[in-house]
Amino acid sequence: MCYRRASALQAGSRSGSAAAVAARAIVEDLQKRLAEEVQEREAEAALYSAKLYQSEKAMSDWYVEKRLLEDHITRLSAELAERDKIDGEIEGCVTSMLERLRAVEAENEELRGRFTAGTAAPAGQCA
Repeated sequence: MCYRRASALQAGSRSGSAAAVAARAIVEDLQKRLAEEVQEREAEAALYSAKLYQSEKAMSDWYVEKRLLEDHITRLSAELAERDKIDGEIEGCVTSMLERLRAVEAENEELRGRFTAGTAAPAGQCA
């Protein structure tokens, strides 16, 4: 009976030793899988961070471009208003000049009429 007990203990310790080795192998496999999973999650996080950075950079670039265009539009609007003002002044000057020209032409016609009337009378008196 002692022999059987010793054999059973020895067999139990062999199977216990095999179970411990199998348990260690399972634990090592799980640790390896966990490390791979962590590495995969870190790679995904890095990829998402890079995409987020690119997206934020694109939005910032768009905002800067929008502001530059708005500033350009503001400058062009101011320039257009200045040109309109100058055009109005030019139009006013041309209108004033044309009115003065009409007045001068009317004055010339009047003077021609006087001159013609003045030269005709003495010529008529001499005849």
